[in-house]
Amino acid sequence: MLTLKEAVPELAFQPVFDEIRRTLYPVYRYLQGNCHCNAHLASLILRSRGIAHKKIWIFAPSRYSVKSNESFRIYDRNQISPNGWINWGYHVAPMISIEGKDFIFDYNFSETSPLSLSEWLSYFCLNKFKCVIEGQIISFSIPVWKMKNRYLTTVSILWRESVLKMAGWKRVWQ
Repeated sequence: MLTLKEAVPELAFQPVFDEIRRTLYPVYRYLQGNCHCNAHLASLILRSRGIAHKKIWIFAPSRYSVKSNESFRIYDRNQISPNGWINWGYHVAPMISIEGKDFIFDYNFSETSPLSLSEWLSYFCLNKFKCVIEGQIISFSIPVWKMKNRYLTTVSILWRESVLKMAGWKRVWQ
């Protein structure tokens, strides 16, 4: 199997990869959370540069099955967690596809270059998982939910629209 550098010797997007890394540093090194914020900020930078991209989500069985408590176990290089490991139920990162090859910008695992899909998946150490690749992100239409005088402007992918409706939230657009 070819490494990323063998497959694409001259990475045309290396400068934007480096720009995003500088923008997100040191936040991406905090592995306990915020991958969705980092992915969204990276997505905004890619969009501002006119670079077509997607977001790739990976879910551990504990997130999609009530019969499982399996989660991704990630080594805590910062040694903040009591046992040296962090459990993730999901993770997300921006992805660029060029000529049928996927490149994932995930600074949690590689600060020097994008990862191939197989390289990225190897960090999660579970045989069972689900991946969702969002459609190409070109423009943003962010749903806004309202209940009485309260607004919910960001909804996790894990929230289902039907659950919000049952709880009394109504979808409005800004």
